[in-house]
Amino acid sequence: MKEHEHLQQICGSSLGVSDDGRSLKWLKLSQRGNVGWLLVICRAYIRVLSEELNNKISNRKVELTRAHKAGQASHLLSQAENLEIAKKCLFVFAVRDDAERVKTTKEIFHPDIVMYEADRVNTGYDGLEARMQELIAGNDFGFQAAGKPVENHGLVIADWTFGPTGGEPVLSGTDITFIEGGKIRKLWVNFK
Repeated sequence: MKEHEHLQQICGSSLGVSDDGRSLKWLKLSQRGNVGWLLVICRAYIRVLSEELNNKISNRKVELTRAHKAGQASHLLSQAENLEIAKKCLFVFAVRDDAERVKTTKEIFHPDIVMYEADRVNTGYDGLEARMQELIAGNDFGFQAAGKPVENHGLVIADWTFGPTGGEPVLSGTDITFIEGGKIRKLWVNFK
């Protein structure tokens, strides 16, 4: 008998189980004056969640071990490799040659890339390409790194400026890239 089934027997109609059997439903136990049972149920629920989390962690460890053996785990990339990917990310947004931009985009971004800006979200290669086209339309602006980027286990934070070559920047901001399996999965663009 599963723990939540046992608790349901003890608590009667005050405790229910979700249709998928994975979570407990609080019905009306507190109205019956059984605060002690509330603690029992909370502890049991935490145990159920803890078991699920431990299973997910174990499964993730197995996935990472397999990826490690295949040489694909993101944690296998060195700090320098992750920084190089983030650097390419910064400059690909101003590449004028369509073929080169698309090639670099597919090289450094995951197909399901999600790029977050304050006023929009762009997804996939098509979403990125549309945003890149907007940025380079009608100008010769480019991106410049502004300071030294910071990397921590696939998360890279890099400051940048955007403006005419040799001129004053018209924009500045910070990119936060999440790199997994050698490709950028998520990109947050923050304007200053």
